[in-house]
Amino acid sequence: MAGGLLQIVSYGSQDIFLTGNPEITFFNVVYRRHTNFSVENIELLFDDDVGFGRRSTLIFPKVGDLLHKLYLKIVLPRMDLERTDATNDFLNEFNTASDNLSLIEDYFRINMKSYTDSLIFIEAENITTSERIIQAIQSNHQDPSNVPVINSAQQLLGDIDFNKVDMQSQIFLNNLTVTTPKEETIVILDKAIKESQRIHTQYYNIFKEAQDKHLDESNPNIKFAWVKRLGHAIIDQIEIEIGGNTVERQYGSWLNIWYELAGNKYNEENYFKMIGNVPELTDLNRNIKPEYNLYIPLQFWFCRSNGVAIPLVALQYHDVHLIIKLRNLQDVSYVERDKLISVPNSTETLFLDEVNEQLKKEVKISVLADYIYLDYGERKRFAQSSHEYLIEELQQEVYRNIDNIEMKFLLDFEHPCKELIWYAQQTKFLENPDGYTETQFDNYSLTEQNGEFLINDSLITFHSYDRVRRRISKYFNYVQPYSHHRNTPSDGINVYSFALHPEEYQPSGTANFSRLTSANLLVRFNPILFPDEGEPEDLVFTIYAKNYNVLRILSGMAATAYTSVV
Repeated sequence: MAGGLLQIVSYGSQDIFLTGNPEITFFNVVYRRHTNFSVENIELLFDDDVGFGRRSTLIFPKVGDLLHKLYLKIVLPRMDLERTDATNDFLNEFNTASDNLSLIEDYFRINMKSYTDSLIFIEAENITTSERIIQAIQSNHQDPSNVPVINSAQQLLGDIDFNKVDMQSQIFLNNLTVTTPKEETIVILDKAIKESQRIHTQYYNIFKEAQDKHLDESNPNIKFAWVKRLGHAIIDQIEIEIGGNTVERQYGSWLNIWYELAGNKYNEENYFKMIGNVPELTDLNRNIKPEYNLYIPLQFWFCRSNGVAIPLVALQYHDVHLIIKLRNLQDVSYVERDKLISVPNSTETLFLDEVNEQLKKEVKISVLADYIYLDYGERKRFAQSSHEYLIEELQQEVYRNIDNIEMKFLLDFEHPCKELIWYAQQTKFLENPDGYTETQFDNYSLTEQNGEFLINDSLITFHSYDRVRRRISKYFNYVQPYSHHRNTPSDGINVYSFALHPEEYQPSGTANFSRLTSANLLVRFNPILFPDEGEPEDLVFTIYAKNYNVLRILSGMAATAYTSVV
């Protein structure tokens, strides 16, 4: 008690900066009362046909006052595709391996009984020689019911392997007699048992291989798998339109980038279940892929902050549309190589890109929307007042036909931008022309295992002046995300932030690209992509910019204050 009081009275001039004229206390709870509201999640259906490769539109009904979080719900179809060439060619091999394993196990049970019977006498303190041990082994091995099994096992194993494991053979081969000390005998028998385990494992492996071959070749299902991170990959693009004008357009590739940078990795297992990144969907095997619900959190400006939820109650004359285009089935799934898909009760065969039309394997799409209901007074103020919201938008530039190891890319963006993100991808990882190739929309590196960088270094210039000096990719891939984001992304994702805290809604720094008539990104690619002999690798180079804009709502209508080229 005295020590605590001593701390309080030990007060000097330095403490004035910390506790002089105090403004808060830690020992009196302070809270602020809030307006009355409620949140309801409502499932909404699209207004036109939905499906792989289609562009579909949803008009948000004005059943609530504000529109906040959105989750895209996609119901994957059950994929039970069959092939044309299932056979029983390996049935005989499987039966032989099964019979051999059964014989070996029957024989080893006899052999093991001889061993366990002998252990009784080995553990007996009043027995010092091997006489009783030899008698027990010979009695078991010479039992008339065991002799046929032992003889068949000897024929299967051959004399060399049989003599290594057989207890009775060990007696003769090692010249064990009734006077041999039991300690010598147990060493010999233990060695035989270990050899038995080795041989049993050998025959079990032969059986398992034959079984797997037989089951695989006789199974009528074709090997099928969805791609990894399916919830991101299945979206080609998705946009919000208000009053006929596109306010923001995002992409499945962007959802993956944003998750890499800002996703909650402590909850990754649950998130992967939501987007279908689970073995039951992504493993290439003959298992039927079940119907599965994907729940993909959308990342529009109003989804990420309740303070900028869209005030539907103030939009009497404008509707809010969600427009989505999905990728084709063949872009997000694949089957085993050189196999055709059969049509039930028909001799017709199909390629993967024909499946959703011919076999009616189609997705169902809806949106789970959080509607916020306000109390009467606040609803009236929202409906009658004009509004100005600072919103975030996404801009994208995509470059193809990259034919040089050094390239200059125009940063053709607008508005105050808080962050640039760029990456290269090999075209061979993004296309599935034959139906047999796994697309890897989340691969930004040289190999399938996400290994070496595609980009060696980068430089950003404004009006021919260096804005960011040339640095190797590790700086943009590791240092910048470490400084400004929750996570360090996969190798190959390059980031440069003009903001102190780019993940936060509060602005903390921008570069106004509307006033920069000459902004460029200079990139040097990995030389492996451009060999001295042969054609260079086909690349797709993508740049994203996150910018601010102002959304104005007045007289029941909405528009952005500054025009965007979406």
